[in-house]
Amino acid sequence: SRTCFTRLYSSPFEFSKVIRDSAAGIFERIITDEPEVYELLKQNPHFAGENLVLYEDADYSLDKLLGINSKLKKALNKHVWLKSGGSLVIEPTEALTVIDVNTEKAITGKRNRETTFFKINQEAAREAARQIRIRNLSGIILIDFIDMEEEEHVRTILQELENEFRKDSVKTTVVDITKLGLVEITRMKLRKPLSAFCINESL
Repeated sequence: SRTCFTRLYSSPFEFSKVIRDSAAGIFERIITDEPEVYELLKQNPHFAGENLVLYEDADYSLDKLLGINSKLKKALNKHVWLKSGGSLVIEPTEALTVIDVNTEKAITGKRNRETTFFKINQEAAREAARQIRIRNLSGIILIDFIDMEEEEHVRTILQELENEFRKDSVKTTVVDITKLGLVEITRMKLRKPLSAFCINESL
């Protein structure tokens, strides 16, 4: 009884899958200024209700109100500063993602380099795990931490990563540390990375 041009089934829109598969799983509120998106989400019992809001202020955009574009730009910046003065440089490629930990200005005037390197690496481990979740990086991920001499410090950094990845709903495994001192991580791919949604060159 159907014609050849009748749609029998369609997969969920990407944005609804992102919300559904979110690590948090629960949102206090979903706000959109796109009527079409609002109507689509409204049809889904998981999203409909008081927590779904259509923003309709034509004089002040949702982007300006929440600074969405600037936050996206920051979330995709390959250079991430650490409070210690060190930094992460995140370089995704087709085969894998490399995260390089740098001392930057954190080492200036420091006498005990091992202690300084250890503290920077600790902060870097926490921030790297956070960035992996925010950017939704998947596949093979290599983290090049600052070289440390004490084995206990190396084990602590690996444990720090393990603890942080337990917060991730996506299966993430700290495989090992290579002979070159690179920490190898694998993360299951469930959906596209954040960068795939930000195709607007203005971002």
